[in-house]
This record gives sequence, C-alpha cells and structure tokens, in this order.
Amino acid sequence: MCTRYRFLLQAVRKEGRRLMVRKLCLISICSAIACLVVLGTAISASAQPTLSFQYVIPQFTGNAGSELILSNLSGVLASVEVTFRNSAQAADAFITVAPGTQQRLTAASFALSSFQGSVIVKSSSPLYVLAKLSAAGGFETVAPAASSDSLIVPFSQGTTGDMMVTVFNGDSSQASAVFLPVAADGSVLGEVAVTIPALGTVTQDIAAVFPQPGFGPSHDISHVVIRVPTSVLGPKHNVFVQAEMLSFSDPAEGILIPRADFSAVTAVPASAGVLSGTIPFFVQGGDYVTELQFINTSSTAGAVTVTAFGLDGNIVPGTAAQTIAVPANGAFRRSVQDIFSLSSGINTGSIVFQSTTPVVSAEAIASVSQSGFVVIPAGPAPATNFVFSIRDFNPQFFIGMAFLNPSGSTANVTLRYMSDGGSAISSTSLTVGPSMETARVLTDLMPEALTAGFIHVSSDVPIIMTALENAVDNSSFGALPAMHSQPDYTPPNPTRFLISGAVRHNGVPFPGATAQLSGCHLSR
Repeated sequence: MCTRYRFLLQAVRKEGRRLMVRKLCLISICSAIACLVVLGTAISASAQPTLSFQYVIPQFTGNAGSELILSNLSGVLASVEVTFRNSAQAADAFITVAPGTQQRLTAASFALSSFQGSVIVKSSSPLYVLAKLSAAGGFETVAPAASSDSLIVPFSQGTTGDMMVTVFNGDSSQASAVFLPVAADGSVLGEVAVTIPALGTVTQDIAAVFPQPGFGPSHDISHVVIRVPTSVLGPKHNVFVQAEMLSFSDPAEGILIPRADFSAVTAVPASAGVLSGTIPFFVQGGDYVTELQFINTSSTAGAVTVTAFGLDGNIVPGTAAQTIAVPANGAFRRSVQDIFSLSSGINTGSIVFQSTTPVVSAEAIASVSQSGFVVIPAGPAPATNFVFSIRDFNPQFFIGMAFLNPSGSTANVTLRYMSDGGSAISSTSLTVGPSMETARVLTDLMPEALTAGFIHVSSDVPIIMTALENAVDNSSFGALPAMHSQPDYTPPNPTRFLISGAVRHNGVPFPGATAQLSGCHLSR
C-alpha cells in the first residue's frame, strides 16, 4: 500500500475513533434531553407564549430510525408544543429550541413504545419541521403537509402499486373526506367517503378500497384527489394528507419490476397548480429512469411544453422542446427517454415547462436493476439560501446535491456544515456558471460532514437546489427537502480546522457525478 493511502487510512481511523467518543457523549446527552422533554421541560401555563405557527406530519411512526426534526433557523428563541396523536393516545410536551439549532425527537422521547399517527407542532416563531420515516421498505424524509379542502396526491399507484393515504383532521369537529382515484384521461375510477374524527387520523389502502377488476385491463390510477364536502349549513373543513407507496412499476416506461422501496408523497392543494416551473434534476440512462407527471387541475384540456437542458446549460443535444396534451382533470406521465428520445448513455440535467392550464408537477426517479424509487415535487423557487438536515454518516448511503443556476451571472456558493447545536464546523465553496448546473456528492464537497447536523448553503445570486439521499447499491432512494433560514439568521463561520480523509465510492456517485479515491486535505 502506498504511503499516501496508508496515511489516509490512519487519518480516517483516528478521526473515526474521535467521532465515536463524541457520538457516545452525544447519545448520553440526547437521552437526558429526551427524558427532560417528557418529564421536566413543560412551560407553565401562565408563561406560555402565543403559538401562532402550526406544522403537521399526518403519518409518523415509532420505528427505529424515525425522528422528528425541529430546526429554528432564526435569531430568536422558539417556544414549541409538540403533540403525538392517534386514535388510542395523545402525548405532548412544551420545549424550547434555541436560535440557529435543531432538536431531534422520537416517539420514545414521549415515552411511546410504539406509535403510528400524526404529529402536530405549534411554535411561537417560524420553524422548519421535517420527519425522517424509516420502514422495512426503505426510508424517506418529508416536510409538513399543507391543509386544504381539495388535495391531489401525485404519482399514485399506477397498475401494480399499493398506496396508503393518511388524512389528519385538525379541527375540533368531525369531517367527511371523499377519496377519488383518477385515471390519466381524467375519468374517476371510484369514490369512497370516509368520516375523519375531530383531531383524528384515518388511513385508506387505495389498492384495497379500489381493487383491480377481476377481468379485462387493469386500472392505471394516475393520481388521487381528496375532497372535503362543504355546506352552507356547516363550517368549512380543511385536512392534511400524506401517502406512502410501495410496488410501483411502469413497464412501458422502463420500470419493469414493482419497486420494494417505499416512497412518501405529500398531497398538494389543487389550488397550487402553476403555469410554468423547473424540475431541477433528472437522470436517464444506465441504471436510472426519470418519469415526469403533469396533472391538469382545470376542467379544460391543456398542453404542456417541456424542454430538457444539460448540466452545461444548453438544450440536450439531439432534443427539442416537446408539447404534450393533458386532458381536462387528467394527467400525463411518461419517462424522459420516451419524451425526448435521448441518446444512449447517462443523460442528466434539468427540465423547464410551460403550460396553458394550471398543473401540479412531480417527477419519479427509479433504479432499473434495484428497488430504488422516489417521488420528488417540482423544484422550489430560486433562492439565495438553502438548508438540508443530515443524519450520522452511514457508509451504505450518500447524499447528492444538484445546484442549478438559472440566472445570467455566475453563482458563488458557500456551504457550511453545522452541528445540531448551531456551531459551524467547516465550510467550502464552489461556483456555478450562468445557466449551468453542478451535481456533487456531499462527502466529496465536505468529507468531514459525518455526524448529524445541517448544511447551510448560501449564494450571491438566486439558485435552485435539490438533494437526494441514496443507498450506494440503488436499493433505496429518498428525497431530502430543502429548508430556508430566516432573514434574521446569520450562520457563524467555522472556528477550527479539521483534517479529514475522504474515501469516495468508485462507480457509486450521485447520478451524473464522478467518484474517485482522494488523499487527505485540509478542510475548514
């Protein structure tokens, strides 16, 4: 073994031992904090502040690895009430989250040995709330659901999938929710009305409630609509909806075998349809298939024009803008390969679309040979800061990030690796040219980002970001939702240096990136 790599491995082992000691200390501290959450952190009723901000995770479990993350990306202390609620029990606690810090909670933090239900977070100031969901079929990270009386669950189960749709009623009186599975042509394939108790949660198995016909062609459920009927004689009700899907396949588009990796899908209000947007990252070819879906929220037929751009900011060679008809109340779901007839090899980049009617858009990325499958909403609006919560390093997984610069100026981007406690551990920088995109693996950018915390990304011009957390063998894909710091939050600069050795997985990069073996370097 060459001296360089021997030194690298020694450095990695030494850093690993240091991190293990630190991790054991953190575990002890976090356990103490968890006990305090349950037993001793209640704020007296007389001192309790007004909790004006609410966040709901409709479906959360007590499975090992599942956690609730509360991020206070502001400059003020947040007083927070957290409630775990299902049909059998409710447990809550008041805690505080210091400025610029994160707290991680589990069902065990509330003395719940097992839990399956909803989580409600109320805060005195804006928070970012995420839920990491762990299950036998994989993992996912979800943001809070939006409330509405008319919601759409994109990328439903198709013909082979099994989608569990959970509805939470945050009102103090019961509500009725109507489930409508919709085909791509806009036709409704059935209807089921369900009563949702006050502050209650109901889960429906779409495959069981709307079974496939015993003979003839199978129903292809494009999306599911959930509506809450209103009456002039009663109050209006809004609900929160989240879904989990297994066994999706689409042989005509290259996804031949039902995926074992579960995918969490948060419902979108029907009123959220847009006329244009950007899907910031796609990958097609090799072991990857990307499907696009556009759901027409109008009762008028529309047309969506899509254009594929490469990482260099130019239209993908050999392709042109394609216009696709979308039926009234219907949808369009096809692979990028089918739409653009891409050349052989791996193609990566972004998709820009314009529509004549409001549409809800989403994409799904699947592995051809393995079980990986994830549904991702269309990209967020361009911004100058993004925050991504990360967990402890696991050599079986990696985080990939795509930086898309839609502007005509070079973007100078700074990444800071922060602890949950808000301390800046290290930083690095990169540039993204005008109209260009860069896809990188986090450990290539910041090899020292090995323990739970968050990555704060700032840019001098607005950019669009997306992040995925993938298993190195493509058996599991998960979206990593972006958060944004508040205007009064100033990320601190690192106060120390770390020597880190980065060993990259050869041949297992974030799609579109290149992995190699690197030596030690100084990272700040």
